[in-house]
Order: sequence, then structure tokens, then C-alpha cells
Amino acid sequence: MSNFAEKLKVFLHDPVDKCFGIQTHIARAKDYAEKIGVSDVDKVRGPDIIASCMERSLLPRGITQDFNQIRHPLSEGKIDVSGIDLSEVFSVVGEVFEEIGKEISGYDDERKFLYIWRNLLEKLIERSSGKPWCGYIPLLPADTRVPDHSIWEHLKVSSAVNAYLYDSELMQNNSLFLFTIGPVQSFISQARKTQDFFMGSFILSYLTFIGMKEILNRYGPTSIIYPDLFRQPLMDWFLEREKKIDVQNSNLRFVDIPTIPNRFVALIPESDREKIKELAEGAKRNIFEELACIRDRILQKLDLNEQRIKEAIEKQLIDFPQIYWVAISWRKGEANIGVDDLKDYFYGDELAKWNNFWSFCKG
Repeated sequence: MSNFAEKLKVFLHDPVDKCFGIQTHIARAKDYAEKIGVSDVDKVRGPDIIASCMERSLLPRGITQDFNQIRHPLSEGKIDVSGIDLSEVFSVVGEVFEEIGKEISGYDDERKFLYIWRNLLEKLIERSSGKPWCGYIPLLPADTRVPDHSIWEHLKVSSAVNAYLYDSELMQNNSLFLFTIGPVQSFISQARKTQDFFMGSFILSYLTFIGMKEILNRYGPTSIIYPDLFRQPLMDWFLEREKKIDVQNSNLRFVDIPTIPNRFVALIPESDREKIKELAEGAKRNIFEELACIRDRILQKLDLNEQRIKEAIEKQLIDFPQIYWVAISWRKGEANIGVDDLKDYFYGDELAKWNNFWSFCKG
């Protein structure tokens, strides 16, 4: 189970307006966090280092760059930014945090984290409506030197990483976790009309989300790397109905649309084989228990209580769904994994290329 107080601290370690004033961003981060009762955000190091390494290019020391551009991560597209009233930006962000602090004063750490993850961006956009910089808010870069990834993604990934510095040594305990439900093609191919196609897709989407709930309840939504759960209708349904979070601009009305793929990738703060297995088994158990509940509700609703009907449904569910999962630990024994530990995942001389690149990076 995650320490949501620590996750909240990590999520707030950089202010969302960081790019507008790099030199004073730590002081602003502390000020904003304290408005909602969170302290020591300036002491976050481990998760920030790992998330930064995952997101941005290698840069020589001493390189600085004022915020003047937002770049597309995959193309040459860019947006030039100028003429922003910085005092106005900082004032609006501070006001939003003050408002949030009042709204979540009685929440526990988990609900605070969930509320801020889901609503902070929405409230900033609402409060800055009509201002020339409002449209930039979802795109504000985490690093003005490499402005091709947003501060929102950086905070999300940072809060998912389990890491800390010990005597200047970076220690971490994480794994990548892939969970998938199938079969897709043979299941969907049994559709006889358009409605069947839709419902087949929805069933897979819904059951995948039910599997995700094991991750959500333990570690929160930022641990789900793919798909992104921000503004997902099923995620808003989960927040509102199960976590009792007031979601601003909720997409709950679209909850019956299949927007979740049949697999998800998570970054989990575990590397122990048995604990990861327990996590996977919990996700599987949630799915099969939900299927059993759906079956029972349908039989009751339609007043179909004959034993032969129940047996026919059980027979159909024997081979559905098929669930597979795999995890790759970022640790090997007591040490962090290195390039050579990944030899089973590369062909030919690919590993040598990465070793050469790593040697270049170390200088």
C-alpha cells in the first residue's frame, strides 16, 4: 500500500507554474503546498531524478533557458510564448491552492491526492479563463531547456516512482507491470450486429478497469502509465462513486463508452516477486468476482433461475476472460539493474550500442 502523504508531497515538489520562474520555483512550490497543509516538498529528490531521466534529453551542466517555447514531443511543431504577466500567473495559482486547501481540509491523504490529481488542472483553467496564457496551462513544460513534455506528466511520473537518496546514492524499488485481458478478436468476432460489437468492446473495457482497481486502491491513478486515466469516464466514476471525490468537469456521463483498451501498463513500487504475484492475483480475482456479480444480476433481473441456464452460462465463462501479466523489476537482487541485465531484451549488437551510449553519458 502506498504512503499517499508521500505521494502527495512528490506530486507537489514542482509548482505547475515552474517554467515561468525557474529561479524561484522551489519557494513557490513550498508556498503552494503549505496552503493545503503539505510540507517538505523541497526535500523530494529520488523520484524527481528518475522521472527527469525518463522524460528529457541529456544536457551539459550549466545550460539555462528562459521559457519562450513549447515543443511537440514527436514533430517539429512548436508554440512561441511571450508577453506573459508573471505576477498574474503566480497570483492565480496561489488563489487556486488557497481554494483547494479549504475544500479538502477534512480529507485524508489519499482523498487529498486524488482530488488534486484530478481537479488542479481544471480549476486553473477555470480561474484563468480569458487570460492570454490560459491555453498554455495543459502544456506548460517541466523543463524550459527541453520544452517537449509537460509539468503534469512529470508530476504524474514522479509520484509513481518509489526512490530516495541515501548518502548521495540513488535507491529505488520499482517494476514495470503489464496486465492484459483477452481474447479480443475471437470475442468481438462473435458479434452479430452493431450493438454486439459495442457491448463486446465495453465489456473488455470495463473488465480491464476493474483489474486496474487493484493498482488504484494500492498506489493511486498516477501509477497507471498506459492508458492515461486523467479525464477517463470510468476513472471519474470510480472517484465520484467509490472515493466520494467531487470531480470538476466530470466525464461521468460518458461512462458507458468503451474508452479503456484491453491492457494496461503500470509503474509499481514493488520488486518482490511474491508481492507482485499477489497484486496480479488480486486484479484477476476482482475481474472474476465482478463477472459473477454481473451474471447473478442478469439472472435475477430476467428471472432466469433454472439450473440448466446457470450451467450454460458457467460453460461460456470457463474460457473467458483469458488473463496474462508480466513484470520487469528495476532491481536485481540488492542492486539496481544495469544495461547488461537487459541482454535478453535486445538483438545482436543493440546492447553494445546502449553500453557505448551509457559510457558517453558518464563522460
